[in-house]
Amino acid sequence: MARAAELGWPVDVSISVSKINMDEVADIYSAAILSHAKCIQINPTMVEGKMRKHPELALTPAEWEGVKKTIQAIPDGGIPRCFSDEILCNCRFQPKSLQRHFLVPTSHPCPAGKSFGVIGPSGLFRKCLYTVENLEWR
Repeated sequence: MARAAELGWPVDVSISVSKINMDEVADIYSAAILSHAKCIQINPTMVEGKMRKHPELALTPAEWEGVKKTIQAIPDGGIPRCFSDEILCNCRFQPKSLQRHFLVPTSHPCPAGKSFGVIGPSGLFRKCLYTVENLEWR
């Protein structure tokens, strides 16, 4: 990122937080600020995404709120930041067992398929990074 800044390339940073790196998130966030990121997004690692095979490593809603408080206490250096509160993806059906444990009732719906989409390795479009198996390919 430092080299990209030297070259004048704008870089946005997205930080996915799980139980593995939650104790390092302040350092990761600070490094993004010091590396001249243009914008920083911080989000919990989604249960149906990277945590699919290890949901025990996903943050609980209470842990996620603690991470947000930690980040909010760090000066932002004038760099815009945003939080994405979804631990469960709204693009797919979620079992009641996951909803009970991971649902963040105050989260804002993800804008997948409305303001962005994903073009996969095959060149086909889908509305969300986490909907690999869905039939909404165009």
